[in-house]
Amino acid sequence: MGGTERVRVRFTKISIVAIALSAAAPRGAAGEPASSTATASPTPTPTPTSTPTPTSTPTPLPACPECPGTDGGAKPSETPAWHHAYEWTAGLGYYERFNVGVAFRPSPASSLGLFGGTNFGARDSSTWTVGAAWSHAFRQPAGGLEMGLDAKAMYWAQSNPDYDWKMMTLVFGAYLAREVRRDVTLVLDAGASLNFSLDATRKQNVNFAYPTRWNGSFCLQVRYRFDEW
Repeated sequence: MGGTERVRVRFTKISIVAIALSAAAPRGAAGEPASSTATASPTPTPTPTSTPTPTSTPTPLPACPECPGTDGGAKPSETPAWHHAYEWTAGLGYYERFNVGVAFRPSPASSLGLFGGTNFGARDSSTWTVGAAWSHAFRQPAGGLEMGLDAKAMYWAQSNPDYDWKMMTLVFGAYLAREVRRDVTLVLDAGASLNFSLDATRKQNVNFAYPTRWNGSFCLQVRYRFDEW
């Protein structure tokens, strides 16, 4: 019996030790014993950060000598195109006398003008003229020349010691023009004139005169273009 009691005592001690060890061991999530092997937590993957792209400054292009309007490039044409213009006119003519006027250019090839002239009382007679003129270019040969047709209608009065005349003159002819500079043109026109006597007053009984029905006409004129668009 003594051996049996010792076995019981030892078994009892072993059971107590086992229970104590079981109580001291850490528990898992659901009452399971914790694993002795530690589970490594996953390492977070770093999110790639985008590197800002530096803003590029546009590089200025080199000057183009053939491109108008660019720095260092060719300037626009010295004589830009125009469609309408006004001109001052001044000249000397057989019927126009010393004259000044203004003309409207509805196109670069045509002109409509008004003018007035006088002889300033030269050669014992006083003459003054008012008139209208039309011209149209039909050819522009090389060398800056221009050729065209023109027509004029003039009313003029002349007073001398023998007569007082009031006349109407129509001129049909051609002209030749040359542009001296961008806005100045020199014009020479010539043609045939047809004259009508509107009124005549005879001041004496010695001399008798009558107007020439057909005659020649010429005029040298300078045109200055002061406005264009």
